[in-house]
Amino acid sequence: MSALASDYSEWLTPERLAEEERLWAEVAIYKLYAAETFKLVRSLNLKALIEVGCGTGWLPTALPPTLEYTGVDANAECLRLAQQKTTQLFVQADVRNFYWPERPLVVSFAMLKHFALFEWAEILGKVLALGRNALFTMNVGASDEDDFQHGFPHTWVSDATLREAIRAAGHELVWATLLHTGETMVHTRRVA
Repeated sequence: MSALASDYSEWLTPERLAEEERLWAEVAIYKLYAAETFKLVRSLNLKALIEVGCGTGWLPTALPPTLEYTGVDANAECLRLAQQKTTQLFVQADVRNFYWPERPLVVSFAMLKHFALFEWAEILGKVLALGRNALFTMNVGASDEDDFQHGFPHTWVSDATLREAIRAAGHELVWATLLHTGETMVHTRRVA
C-alpha cells in the first residue's frame, strides 16, 4: 500500500485511548524510555528536552521535575490526559508542520513507526531537526515495509534505510539497541 490509510491520532478514539492508557500504565514501557532518557540527560548534562509524540504524558512523570520538558502530540485528548499527570508544557501539533527552537535533546518513542514508509524519512528528519541529540525508537527489520493491519501504519525500515535517513537529517548514529518490545532504540547526534 502506498498511501497513508489514516493517522494513528485519528484512529485513537476515546475508547481506544482508554485501552491504550491502561496498557501503558500496566506494561510501564515508559519507565524503560524514561530510564534511557535520564541516562542520556545525565551523561550529557542536559537541562531541557522535547518529546515528539508524547501521548498521554507518561514520560515526564518518570523524569526529574527540574528538567525543562516540552511534550508535543497531535491528539487533543492525549494532551488533556497528559496535563492531568504533570504541570509540564504540552503543545498540540502535527509533526509534519511543527517547528520549535532546537533543544539539547529530542525524544520520540513508539511514534515514528506510525508514519507510512513514503513519508517516514521526512518525518524522522523533522524530529531530528528539533535536537542536537536524539533518542527514539523505531521498528528495524530486514526490509522496508508498511503493515496497515489496524488502519494506520506500522512501518518497518531496514538498518540501511535507518542509517541513510539519520545521515540525510544531518545526524550521526551514536548507538542502537534492540529492546524487548521489538523496537530498536536509537541515539543520534547532530554532525558538527
